[in-house]
Amino acid sequence: MVEKPTYDRVLLRLRGLGAKVHQVTLDRDGLDVDELRHLLDGGLRPRLAYVIPTFQNPSGMTLSEPRRATLLELADEFGFTVVEDDPYARIRFRGAPLPDLLSRDTAGVVVHVGSFTKTVCPGVRVGYLIGPEGLVEAIARRATNQYLSPSMVSQGIVHQFCLNGDLDRSVEVTRTALRQRATTLASSLRKLIPGARFTEPDGGYFMWVELPDGIDAGRLWQEGQRHGVAFVRGTDFLLDGGENAVRLAFSSILDEDIDDAVRRLADAITEVRTPGAITRTPEAGRTFQHRPASINPPVEPPVKPPVELPVELRVEPSAADTSTDTGEALARVAPARATRPAPTASALGVAGVGGVLRRAGPHPARAPHRRRGHRRRVAGTGGSAPRPDAAPPRAARRDGPRPREEHVVSERRTVARPADPAGAAADHGWRDLATWDRLAEWEKASPGTAGELIELLKAERRHAHRLAWADWAKQCAGVVLGFGCVLTMAWLAWHYAELGSPVEGVTVMGAGTASTVAIFVTGRYVGQRRPRGSGTPDAGARQ
Repeated sequence: MVEKPTYDRVLLRLRGLGAKVHQVTLDRDGLDVDELRHLLDGGLRPRLAYVIPTFQNPSGMTLSEPRRATLLELADEFGFTVVEDDPYARIRFRGAPLPDLLSRDTAGVVVHVGSFTKTVCPGVRVGYLIGPEGLVEAIARRATNQYLSPSMVSQGIVHQFCLNGDLDRSVEVTRTALRQRATTLASSLRKLIPGARFTEPDGGYFMWVELPDGIDAGRLWQEGQRHGVAFVRGTDFLLDGGENAVRLAFSSILDEDIDDAVRRLADAITEVRTPGAITRTPEAGRTFQHRPASINPPVEPPVKPPVELPVELRVEPSAADTSTDTGEALARVAPARATRPAPTASALGVAGVGGVLRRAGPHPARAPHRRRGHRRRVAGTGGSAPRPDAAPPRAARRDGPRPREEHVVSERRTVARPADPAGAAADHGWRDLATWDRLAEWEKASPGTAGELIELLKAERRHAHRLAWADWAKQCAGVVLGFGCVLTMAWLAWHYAELGSPVEGVTVMGAGTASTVAIFVTGRYVGQRRPRGSGTPDAGARQ
């Protein structure tokens, strides 16, 4: 027995296992226990009842306290187990918390399921079971046979997180953020989709919305892909029905983007009602749907046209700087101009996973946190261009302080694509021709830089060749010495044997063999050994 609607993953899994599933209606007070009693009196004998009593997924409803008591009485009377899936109980926006079913269970009929994914972070995937000892032990044995061991690293992270007292702070931050998002979502729905019917939840992650009359959720889902908004269709949570309902998740969308997301949903509804009434560009946004084909069929993502990002770079030396490292001077490359189209309604994608609405693209406030040296594709270059704030590779360290005027690299050898690029690339040991294109981009951005980089590449390659020759010489010396020892010991063994002393001969041969092996291994080790920091001419800077 499950709720109607219920969590789509559980419904899909039960049906995949061949279980006979019965759904019982939900209302504003949660599971309709009167309907359940009617089914039980009519002969239904479930072995398991799966319920989400607090801020149910997908409806957001909460099972009232009297109905919780009635459900436990029915479980005890008719002998079925109640699985209480309760990951959202602490994410309460308003009202007093209700006792969970486990705390009221006196007959041992409840198995409580909890999770840290909604309170710590989704990526840890750590949950727990509380229930009758024998039943939990049986489940643990089956779990061990299934995956041998849980993730000890994730469990250790959660354990330390709780010991440090961070769990309560994390819950409070999550509760505050989601409370505001749920309020904004409800306000936007009332304003932009007047015919929608929903109940604003008192907590949790989700809102169940019944669409205006005549709107099919399947057609709306397909139209939503074109408008850059994602949700989960109501039919995924029900055995039958749900064609005019959707689940909206407000957990992974910023508060300031919710209004735009609902506006996109409203445009999609208008398009379903009157095809051609709304015109939107194909690149309205990307959606990220990680759902089985049996639930949501794959849709080809729209192709976004390349965007030109004109960028100019300049070198800004410091008057008081006496740096000894050319790389530090080159690191002063500063962006003079980096234009980018202003975000508009058609350029913002609001998408999500499993119905989570999300901006498809980096939030402006998060852009500076990209790692240094990140490269982005630029139309027409045939390669990847460096970011304006990315420093070039470190140059060779020179002796003594450098004068200020040398910080501006101007009179250096420039680079151009050679007439025989394949041969030139082979001369330098480069695997592909993209190096030339990248050097040309650097030269265009900061004249003279490419020439210095080429000299550094050549110097490093010459140094690598010298190391290779030294390694080869050491290994050859070890081999020659080893074979010399072998021949000498063989002659001595034969000589002792001729003199009638086979024991001395065998002893000498064994000692010679051990010495040869030791010399050969030592030669190989020394040949492959690298002094610390000897890989480049600028060992100190690299270390």
